[in-house]
Amino acid sequence: MPAQARGNIAIDIDECKGCGLCVESCPPKCLELTPDLSAYGVHPAHYKGDGCTGCGICFYCCLLLGQLLTEMGMREGLDVSWIPTY
Repeated sequence: MPAQARGNIAIDIDECKGCGLCVESCPPKCLELTPDLSAYGVHPAHYKGDGCTGCGICFYCCLLLGQLLTEMGMREGLDVSWIPTY
């Protein structure tokens, strides 16, 4: 019997850029790009439904993370110069 998933992956398909970095970096390979196109015309990432270890690598390699951190930091008046831009 497979171990219970320790992570909770929620991907906003309307925001996902379909770059595939999370899919390639996922150690248990529990993410995939969907065959369907999003409104942006890309194949967004999708959680297969099991196998997540909760490592967070997908979160930290996501290009959208930098965008979200930048927007949140700017709203709060924080120094966001350390956040990489892609």
